[in-house]
Amino acid sequence: MKQASQRRRGFTLIELMIVVAIIGILAAIAIPSFLRYQLRTRSTEALVHLSGIARTQDAYYSEFGTYLSIPSPVPAALPRRSRLPWPAGTGFDVIGWSPEGGMILHYMVSADTTGSPGFLNRFTAEARGDLDTDGVESFFAYHKPAARVRVRCRARCRARPAAARASTLRARRAAIR
Repeated sequence: MKQASQRRRGFTLIELMIVVAIIGILAAIAIPSFLRYQLRTRSTEALVHLSGIARTQDAYYSEFGTYLSIPSPVPAALPRRSRLPWPAGTGFDVIGWSPEGGMILHYMVSADTTGSPGFLNRFTAEARGDLDTDGVESFFAYHKPAARVRVRCRARCRARPAAARASTLRARRAAIR
């Protein structure tokens, strides 16, 4: 009777094996998903930085009439497993762009001309590095085609005869009333 009233406490070997199998299945599903998520995040980071470089290059172009070429990669050393800090005093400081935090890729900009020499009217921003530390480099690029000169409406309006301009103004005033 004593043995029947005293129950052993603890887990059986079968119960422990089932728990280990469930943990193994969950890990087999979760780890590849996590690695894909990390790769997607790093790819998105590269695209965000390239679009930031493109915006600042466009702002620089509208102010100075030329794009800036930054032929040497920044940061100079290719990051491997850890993020490298962004160095100060690079060509990217001239256009007013610097990322926040550490870098896993390095960036460069190639600008050239399609027309008259002296000003650069197109550029390609590039990001390069090993995203998933498998020894194979990934490459991202943003290409801005040659900038076009736009003709403003004022130049076209001035070319019209004065009588045509006056009739257009009368029609606009009538539409407002």
